[in-house]
Amino acid sequence: MPTCLRVNRLFDCFDFVFWSGDLNFRVNASRSIVDGLLKARCYDVLLNNDQLSLLMKVDPNFAGIQEGPINFRPTYKYDLASGKYVLTTIYNMRKI
Repeated sequence: MPTCLRVNRLFDCFDFVFWSGDLNFRVNASRSIVDGLLKARCYDVLLNNDQLSLLMKVDPNFAGIQEGPINFRPTYKYDLASGKYVLTTIYNMRKI
């Protein structure tokens, strides 16, 4: 692809670009709102407020970079044994 048509200069310098590290993106909402949306299964609202998705739309460093479809329920602080999302206070007590 000609350089003038590229949307991100990273692609001019490298054949492959890997983002790695503890990027730690979250949902733009308070914990209580996120818990309520999870309970109500409002996953589309959570995805629409995902910080990485929002950043990819406005930050030129992310221009042209795409994330695969998210077609699974959130797993952050999810207790597989009980099948429930763990409240922050309970989760923090378990870590101690």
